[in-house]
Amino acid sequence: MKTVKSILAVLTLMLIIAPIASAEKKYPSKPITMVVGYGVGGSSDRMTRAMTSFISEEMGQPVKVVNKKGAATLLGLNYVLKRPADGYTIYSGAVSPYMGAHVMTGKAKFSMDDWAIINIQWPDYTLYAASKDSPYKTMEDFLKAVKENPGKVSAAAMQNSVGLLTLKLILKEAGIPEKNLNLVTYTSGGKARSAVAGGSVDLIAIAAEGCLGIKEYLVPLAIGRNEADESWNAPAINESLKPLGITVPVLSDAARGYAVPTKMKKDHPERYEKLVTALKKVTENGDVKKFLKGSNIGSEWIGPEAATEVVKETAAAFMEHKEILTQ
Repeated sequence: MKTVKSILAVLTLMLIIAPIASAEKKYPSKPITMVVGYGVGGSSDRMTRAMTSFISEEMGQPVKVVNKKGAATLLGLNYVLKRPADGYTIYSGAVSPYMGAHVMTGKAKFSMDDWAIINIQWPDYTLYAASKDSPYKTMEDFLKAVKENPGKVSAAAMQNSVGLLTLKLILKEAGIPEKNLNLVTYTSGGKARSAVAGGSVDLIAIAAEGCLGIKEYLVPLAIGRNEADESWNAPAINESLKPLGITVPVLSDAARGYAVPTKMKKDHPERYEKLVTALKKVTENGDVKKFLKGSNIGSEWIGPEAATEVVKETAAAFMEHKEILTQ
């Protein structure tokens, strides 16, 4: 009798374990959620929604998008970390510079090591552009006005962004008191762009490719690259600053991509590898690239290692200039 009970107990245990093992092998066995740290319609949201059908087809499960806007991506990042680290919740959007900025300011309860960066699909650079009706045609014009007219000239940038940091560094290097510039910070890229397009502010320092839709309303003064770019008729930032005899670091701006908690990578390595492989296959697909290009959305695959280096490099720069960014 005891033998029969023992056999039944073993069989029962096998019946319980079998579906669990099967589910692990079949990952994903339910819908995947991609969390965007901004509202609907922004660059991160557009990239994510453009990719969902392709990722869904590759993974064999529906992919839904959840927008958790607020605190310059911090709400979205925290939301992902609070969810089970099982591969069914993925952060999508600007993984840099905001992760590092939140750690630098002490607002984040996480560290950079809590995140496994999968890819940066849409790297961007900073555009420094004036409203089309403003009198400024060069960075020299703009900075001269800031110096000579304290409090009369305005600029817009995203909170904890590369554009904000660089503007502050430019003022410092040029010997212009920061209080001279009426610097307005936004948590929404759309609102910041609307401000300069509508002439509410004189200049914007923000991710360039996100501004292509309002190009006709802008006068580009400089771009945050080491060389000029064909998309904008403007010099590289340090070339534009040559008349002033100053230079500033050139950092990657909004680096839009994907990340999961490091715990997911550690606890479910097979799921992690399957997710990475799927994202790589989709991103490198020729038809997908063509579709994304037609929608003015980036489609690069640099992989986890290179993506992690980009994020860490920018985070280190923010930490180096912590005092100037937080003052």
